[in-house]
Amino acid sequence: MSIAAPSLTFVGDLVAPAWGVPHLSGFRAWLGGSVPVVNLEGPIVPDFARAKPRSTVKFNLASVAAALDALPGAIYTIANNHYEDFAEIVPPQQARADATVIGAHAGTPAVCTIGGRAVVLVGLCFPATDPLRWREQGRIAIEAPRRALRRLEAARRRHADAILIAVVHWGYEFSLSPFPADRAWARRALEAGVDLVIGHHPHVIQPIERFGSKTVAYSLGNFYMPEGDYFGNRLDFDPICGQGLAVRFDGSTLAPFVTVPDTAAGDIAIHPADDRLTAPFAGLSDREYRDYFNEQPRAGRARV
Repeated sequence: MSIAAPSLTFVGDLVAPAWGVPHLSGFRAWLGGSVPVVNLEGPIVPDFARAKPRSTVKFNLASVAAALDALPGAIYTIANNHYEDFAEIVPPQQARADATVIGAHAGTPAVCTIGGRAVVLVGLCFPATDPLRWREQGRIAIEAPRRALRRLEAARRRHADAILIAVVHWGYEFSLSPFPADRAWARRALEAGVDLVIGHHPHVIQPIERFGSKTVAYSLGNFYMPEGDYFGNRLDFDPICGQGLAVRFDGSTLAPFVTVPDTAAGDIAIHPADDRLTAPFAGLSDREYRDYFNEQPRAGRARV
């Protein structure tokens, strides 16, 4: 499917269980003609009540197909540490014909026209987000950082004149600062020709950092993920996980907003950006940032 739109709007993690399907009508009205780019945190399963996780020693996430009806025409990244939690799944393109997917094992990017400019999106997941590595279904692009760079370099060669965006699953869950190795990798990705890096996995907002004309949004946090029972395990989030980011990109400029889910109402409220988005570590060298990260009392220590 060919996508042409005035802008893309990147948002955080989406999970919609059978007992928590959103309608997102207010959010769609705010989107206007912008195309949402969403991290589908876990697969669509054909029968939520009877779905059997592949592992009982980890937390498992999944959504119902009706979740995609709340965001018609969306782009979904499936490169994350929950997409292969279940053996029997429904690919997003089968659940909705107008869904576009990035982050599959084959690595096929999405090519769009945004604001009159060609834009290429590549979805990736770092192995550190899934340290047990028990799943080997081969559905998603789990790439070591060096191999991920090579994939992005190949995308840059194939699409020399396009804006190249990497959507990456990385980092520490519930950390308010990016992992030092990920920040260093992001800078190398920008040097390799990536124009914008969008991050997922920590479930909390992390700052946005600019490197000249290029930008890294380290973590967009949660978009819509209701608390409750998921296949025998109770999900209850720390209050720091109660907001996320929406980053709108029109082909030349970025505009961030704060998203606040109301899972009881099934919708998302939008608020102006705040000072959490200003990176206090901007301009630090890799070594300086490692020291900064290690000094942060909450870095990597906030817990569900």
